Amino acid sequence: MKYYSPSRNSCYKLTGTLFLLLFLELHPPLLGQVDAKMVGVEKKGSMAYFHFSRGRLMEASGHFLQAERLYREALNYDPNSSNLLTELAEAYLRNNRVNEAVQAFEKSVQVNKGNLRAYKKLGAIYLSIFEQERNRQRIPKEDTLKKTIRTFESIIRLAPKDSNAYLVVARLYRYLGKPSKAIEILKNSLQIIPFSEETLTLLGRLYMDQNQIAEAIQLFENALKINSNSPMLLLQTGLAYQQLGDHQKAAEIFRRGLDDGPNSQFLRKNLAAALMDQGQIDEAETEYLKVVKKDPKDGEAFLGLGTISLKRQLYEQALQHLKKANAYLPNNVEASYKLAKLHEDLGHLEEAQNGFEQLLRIHHKSNEDYTFPQLRNQSIFLTHLGLIAKELGNFDKATNYFEELKTLGTKNDNGADQAWKEFVKEKVNRSTALLIDLYRDSKQISKALSVCGDVNKNRMDMSKGLRALCADVIAESGNPSGGLKQLQNMLEGNKGDLEVYHYIFQIYQRQKKYKKAEEKLYEAREYFSKKESFYFMLGALQERQKKYKKAARTFKKVINFNSKHASALNYLGYMWADRGVRLNESLGLIKRAVAIEPNNGAFLDSLGWVYFKMGKIEQAEAYLVQALGRVRRDPTIYEHLGDLYYQKGAYLKAHTAWKRSISYGQDEEEIQKVAKKVEELETKLALSGTDK
Repeated sequence: MKYYSPSRNSCYKLTGTLFLLLFLELHPPLLGQVDAKMVGVEKKGSMAYFHFSRGRLMEASGHFLQAERLYREALNYDPNSSNLLTELAEAYLRNNRVNEAVQAFEKSVQVNKGNLRAYKKLGAIYLSIFEQERNRQRIPKEDTLKKTIRTFESIIRLAPKDSNAYLVVARLYRYLGKPSKAIEILKNSLQIIPFSEETLTLLGRLYMDQNQIAEAIQLFENALKINSNSPMLLLQTGLAYQQLGDHQKAAEIFRRGLDDGPNSQFLRKNLAAALMDQGQIDEAETEYLKVVKKDPKDGEAFLGLGTISLKRQLYEQALQHLKKANAYLPNNVEASYKLAKLHEDLGHLEEAQNGFEQLLRIHHKSNEDYTFPQLRNQSIFLTHLGLIAKELGNFDKATNYFEELKTLGTKNDNGADQAWKEFVKEKVNRSTALLIDLYRDSKQISKALSVCGDVNKNRMDMSKGLRALCADVIAESGNPSGGLKQLQNMLEGNKGDLEVYHYIFQIYQRQKKYKKAEEKLYEAREYFSKKESFYFMLGALQERQKKYKKAARTFKKVINFNSKHASALNYLGYMWADRGVRLNESLGLIKRAVAIEPNNGAFLDSLGWVYFKMGKIEQAEAYLVQALGRVRRDPTIYEHLGDLYYQKGAYLKAHTAWKRSISYGQDEEEIQKVAKKVEELETKLALSGTDK
């Protein structure tokens, strides 16, 4: 068994003295006497050598504390020995005392700036610390970065053919956002080691970061002339063509690397992605299925298959694929997000809530530690969670999410760049608007007004859209003239502000002053970027005025402008269905709308309602229940369900549905209409004595 193997670079090598040292270890009473004699006759270097050798023996026998004392004793005799400091540092490393190892290595290179061995060890430690900080999804400390770069630059100075050192420094400069410096370093590396695939790959990716796609492609194509079968180069070349937008060429490149080797799986997945970008969904699916056949636990392939199923509107199939992707890629944000979002779209709100909560929990950090992409992701998760909680009727929970969204990332704001600051400002505006809408929908208008009071205090930081929303809240609270006055004043500075016009229309419509709303609509007509948007709003106004023929002609204009305008298709179809006219045409229009947006609760409600009007009760019920799964607090859907249950003679179910419609209603006239149905039903039940 080999107990001791000193470094070949060490100047402290064991010789015949080993016998003496072993003797001393076995006979400790003699130790003091021999030491005293040796101090008198040996030079300092010999004493350093003596204590160092004893230290190595003690360490090898498992007594590191005694070994450390002996190493330190050796340093007392030769404190400026870079090699001895390096040996001590390595001893600390062997015993997992990293901080002391770093200190010893740092002192070692201070003493001797030519100690390559110490620089390499120190660089490896710094790089490990940097990677650990990144893996914990934290921004690495500036001091860690500087020390790592400085150490590897010293390695390059001492070992100019060390390609790994060039790569590390280039990657760190890339991370720091200094691509020009990274490119310069890699070009220097290529002069020494011309055909390093890793160097060429990183250099090409840096060109791609800079959007210098032509330079990246030329670099990769030249490298492929030397090694035409390199999976790494084929992958990067294909990715460069994808970034250029030439997905066909990218697919050709990826195909070149396909064989039965271990790299085929990765290239095949990129081929599938390139085919999807070309719209070749069937071909992409075939490639993903080949990947899954070879590796049934390839999460990326299942993510691709789930995305394909979403494009085909095969939601149950997509759900199964995305569940597997999420299981095999547990920390993949895209897989987890797509699964949670699909649950939300399908009305599986509890599952969606669990998914977004898990995303929020996994990627949560203290407010100061978010990078810009992480901040953006967290804001998306919080927004979804707030809206889901609102839909589930948990207003306190929704409030907490929106309040957290408002403060997210604000502590970074002082030292952040302009993009960060703009995003934080937009996020504060958005979260405030969400809070106001939450209070309005939960009929807490006084709280909405209170939030708007804070908006007016911080006028310079709040968007015009948010101030316009607050004017609408003032109008809704019983002061329509005050709200309209504020909105009109906002228009004076910019006549083309459609967002302000939108709130003016809304106030007039709530007051049922449709003529005034129409006048304002025509006033804003020239500012609409798309004619279809103007005509859609005009059609809605005409319908509310019961000008059904005019509204139908107007909605048809919208559909002529854009045959896939789902809202116009639905509106026209529902208008006819609600009046019980042109039911076959109505059904066709609404089906087209549902085909475009199959998870839209309002469209599913329209489809159920037209079937009800046609007397197809079972089909009607299926779609109305499906609509309620998508939108759980919609008074119109509950009213329609109540009507359907009443038609079926299920009076208690009808009573429950109508009562919920009243509780969720916002329009007083609609509430009174449903309340009358409830009153008549209660009278009927009381007279008949039925408990259906």
